[in-house]
Amino acid sequence: MLDRHNHLSSGFIFVDFSFPNLRRFTDLQWADSLANSGMHIVLISDRSLTPLANYWILKSNKIQGIIYSDDDDIVQQQKMHRLFTGRLANSKRGRTLNYTEFILLKRFVSGISIQQIVNIDN
Repeated sequence: MLDRHNHLSSGFIFVDFSFPNLRRFTDLQWADSLANSGMHIVLISDRSLTPLANYWILKSNKIQGIIYSDDDDIVQQQKMHRLFTGRLANSKRGRTLNYTEFILLKRFVSGISIQQIVNIDN
């Protein structure tokens, strides 16, 4: 029980994993930067960024869990209970970006045109 209390006392950062914040999530260091706070990272993902959120769940061991926008109330409560009792809630569902897709997204977000991307990759 003491371990669980200590887990809660370190706090949580709930990350708004939605389209307006897309540029942040193409930075390879964003999760490490938040992890430096010593708090537990939980993603709250909207439907459009679910594949990217799933990519980060696989990529970073700093992320403790993910709550999807279409999780029903019971699933959300179960995930919160898992997190607050020191367990992970990082089971992913749906599509996941692969590394190539992530790199393409990163380049698009940075303003590189399709023609420039083709030239870079050749």
